[in-house]
Amino acid sequence: MTKPTVDAKTTTEYAEGRQAFLDEKPNKVCPYDGHGRGNNERYRWFAGWFDAKYKPLFDRLDATWGL
Repeated sequence: MTKPTVDAKTTTEYAEGRQAFLDEKPNKVCPYDGHGRGNNERYRWFAGWFDAKYKPLFDRLDATWGL
């Protein structure tokens, strides 16, 4: 199997495209998971749903047992 040849032009185009992508979508840290998935809407949706559904339960546990 032969290795593909990579010339300087391809590398430069790749680097420019990657930089444009990084400039367009910065890798923000999501406040819910803290792993740099700030652009992943599924995790934000799940965290919002989980908070809405289970936060009252955790608040009651906290008030009852001081967890």
